[in-house]
Amino acid sequence: MVFLSEPPEGRDVDDSHVDDDDRPLRSRRRLMAMRVLGLVGLGGLVLPGVLVTVSVASRTADRACAIYVSRDAIRATAPDARFEVGGTNGLGWNCYAQQFDGSDVLVEEMGPIPAMPALVGR
Repeated sequence: MVFLSEPPEGRDVDDSHVDDDDRPLRSRRRLMAMRVLGLVGLGGLVLPGVLVTVSVASRTADRACAIYVSRDAIRATAPDARFEVGGTNGLGWNCYAQQFDGSDVLVEEMGPIPAMPALVGR
């Protein structure tokens, strides 16, 4: 059995053209510019998706809250959908009905992903 200290693909390499200085292939400035450009590109890909998702969730919550208020709080003046972090159900959308005296009454806890209510008898 023969053990080679060097892999066969490295045997015929001519090292005479290689400089002996220890300079990196790219400067620090170029590496930093590449990293920043990569992060900006990644943000440009992710940010529109996040904005569209938040926008759709907000519109869905507003419309669902209007249905909940018209069904469950008939004498309310206006629906108000809010995204709350520390609400009664934790993280998620809550539907409030504004009363004539200015107070808000919790009508429905819609959760983190609002959905349209089922209009079947309740």
